Amino acid sequence: MTKYKFDTFYQALKYYAHSQPATTAIVTDSKKISFIKLLLYTDKIATFLQNRGVKPGDKVGIFLKNGWEYIAIIYAISKVGAVAVPINTQFKSTELSNILEDADISAMFVSDCLRDVVIKSIAIHKCQNIAWVGSDKLGTRFDNLLELKDESIEAERELDDEAAIFYTSGTTGKAKGAVLTNRNLLFNAMSANKMFKVSKKDRSAVFLPLYHIYTFNVIALLPLNLGASLYIPRHNAPFENILKGVLKHKVTLFFGIPKVFDILADAKLSWLFMRFNKIRLFISGAVALSQTTHEKMQNKFAKIPLIEGYGLTEASPIVSVTPPDKIKIGSVGVPIPGCKVRIVNEYCMDVEENVIGEIIVSGDNVMKGYLNKDEETKKTVVNNWLFTGDLGYLDEDGYLHIIDRKKDVIIVDGMNIYPQEIEEYIKRFENVKNCAVIGSKDELRGDFPICCIELEDPDKELNIENLKNYLKGFLADYKIPEKFVYVDKIPVTGSGKIMKFKLKQELIKKEHQNVLEQNLPEDIDDLELYKML
Repeated sequence: MTKYKFDTFYQALKYYAHSQPATTAIVTDSKKISFIKLLLYTDKIATFLQNRGVKPGDKVGIFLKNGWEYIAIIYAISKVGAVAVPINTQFKSTELSNILEDADISAMFVSDCLRDVVIKSIAIHKCQNIAWVGSDKLGTRFDNLLELKDESIEAERELDDEAAIFYTSGTTGKAKGAVLTNRNLLFNAMSANKMFKVSKKDRSAVFLPLYHIYTFNVIALLPLNLGASLYIPRHNAPFENILKGVLKHKVTLFFGIPKVFDILADAKLSWLFMRFNKIRLFISGAVALSQTTHEKMQNKFAKIPLIEGYGLTEASPIVSVTPPDKIKIGSVGVPIPGCKVRIVNEYCMDVEENVIGEIIVSGDNVMKGYLNKDEETKKTVVNNWLFTGDLGYLDEDGYLHIIDRKKDVIIVDGMNIYPQEIEEYIKRFENVKNCAVIGSKDELRGDFPICCIELEDPDKELNIENLKNYLKGFLADYKIPEKFVYVDKIPVTGSGKIMKFKLKQELIKKEHQNVLEQNLPEDIDDLELYKML
């Protein structure tokens, strides 16, 4: 039975504000905030929420760019017992409206720079309690909240009460709200920390968007809830400036996604950074890290382990992490303590080691369910096991390897093709910036693979025959795409996951003018798109 030191995020903040009040909790490019100061700000924001009638269980939207304010708001929502709903700041007014309606949001914190999106939202009239963060004079000013007298009362909340709702990234075109409890989030951070071993001396850099569960719970709250600190650069800071801040503010934990490490591996870094940075651990998440990037990082930062993790929103998010002292390139590590992982076949029976099947997960990190989608929940969480939809295998050492998404598998003449395997080799080919392999259908032959390619230099097209010959050195003939299509850009989510339904939509628009004339809806079902191809 897992023991919990706290029942809510707010309890953790209160504990460290009293035990180490003067210790820095957050440092930005322009200010430092101690734990006691962060608690003071939190209590004032909580006062605003309670004054506006926000009750335990109510949903509070956070439509903000990164900043120290985001962190204080999270803790304030926790104090009043409400449910935080971080919202992707790339969303347009229609997408925002969908979330406001689905979550029935009663209060919101919004960055002034996003006001046009908010004002155009047809559902915003239902949310009258909005505090604006930024420089413009628009409605209730966030800065004014910090002048309030603290009159807030801490709500009585339990581990299994709802704490946050994260809308899935929508790689299938249909975002769903994953409802996470205090237990889910606290357990995940606590268990993952047994791999990271965070101490109060550590400092994490928060430059990935806080609306993503990986940044929210792992990069930000995990360190703070252990008495460590954060460095939060400006949300639009160039990567070069972020690295300067990492050096200046002595960051020890550098969390990123593969795109970040691709840049870091190839960047020409100053001797000052290479000699004096305090990074003790690189951690990559969201999508698989390429072997090439891993090797480049190892050569460049020989003394700093680069570990990889696997997770998903529905698991709060971490499922597995590579032990820093036992790195196995190509794997995403071992299950975090208290989290069980099984690999099953189509009959839900366990398969042997090194055999590919669907990854299913059980533990205190598994979500409560999807908001307003009971049937979806029943299909996804069965007997306390979360069916991830990801395919992978466990090797003889218990390390997890990710192969692909179950829905992305292409079956050619009865043989499975895993797009991720093909993509890994194509990305190594000269002038390929990014690529995605998707399945298409032929009435006579059935499925066959198509590769969409984004070029590094659009003016220099590839020699496709040379590319095919290159691939024949690594792949069976049936795995080699029969068709290669150039696209301006491979569409990805904020965390770097490829949105293959968008690519299918783009191909349909290019090749089927009749579909284009019918104004193909943006939220068309992925299966429908697949059938049309």
